Parts: sequence; structure tokens; C-alpha cells
Amino acid sequence: MSNQQICDLRITEISHFGIDKLQQLYYFKEPEAVLQFLNKYPFILPILLTAPEKIHQYFPGDRLGLEVHIDPGATKHDEELFIIIFTKIECHEAVEKLWELDEYWSLHICRETQHKLEIHLG
Repeated sequence: MSNQQICDLRITEISHFGIDKLQQLYYFKEPEAVLQFLNKYPFILPILLTAPEKIHQYFPGDRLGLEVHIDPGATKHDEELFIIIFTKIECHEAVEKLWELDEYWSLHICRETQHKLEIHLG
């Protein structure tokens, strides 16, 4: 799905401005799934708009993506949105930087995100 098609989708609970901005910040692996997730959990949008600034302190210039993940092993239909950091940093160093990012920021927003957002390396 192209960026234009994403803009053309009917979005009732989140603003087109927010979606336009997200398209500038992230690659959407499956755009329709990401938009459905954001319509269901609109409280995630402000966090997604500020996350790149935090992430790029540890992964400067690395591309970011969004992907909806549904845990098939969960007892209920449990879904989360993953921010994927596409980094070229060596694996061990990237994991250390991700831990630092968790300590600095992402572990502190769990309540705000209602445990619906995770950050992973790609």
C-alpha cells in the first residue's frame, strides 16, 4: 500500500496530521494493520510522535518501522505495536544500546502505553 493510499483510508479516531507525521518517521510493514491498531489504541500516537527523538539518541540516523504483533500463544487476542530499529550497529553493541534506551525511556512509559508498545532491533 502506498503512502497516498494510507492517507486516503478513513481514520475516525486519529488525525490525518498524525498519520502524515508517522509516515515521515516510520516505515509501516503492514499499513492497514498499523492504522487499525492506532484506531483501536489512539493513546499510542503521541508516544510514537516523540519516540524517534528518544531512540535516535542511542541509534542516530537509523531507520524506524512499525509492525503489529499478535501473540498466537496468548490465551486472549493479545496484540502489540513494535517499533523496529533497523540498525547497522554490531549486534552486541546494539543490544547494549537498546538496554540503555529501555533504562532511560521505554521502561518508564509502560503505563502510558498500557503495555501495547515494544521496541525491538531489526
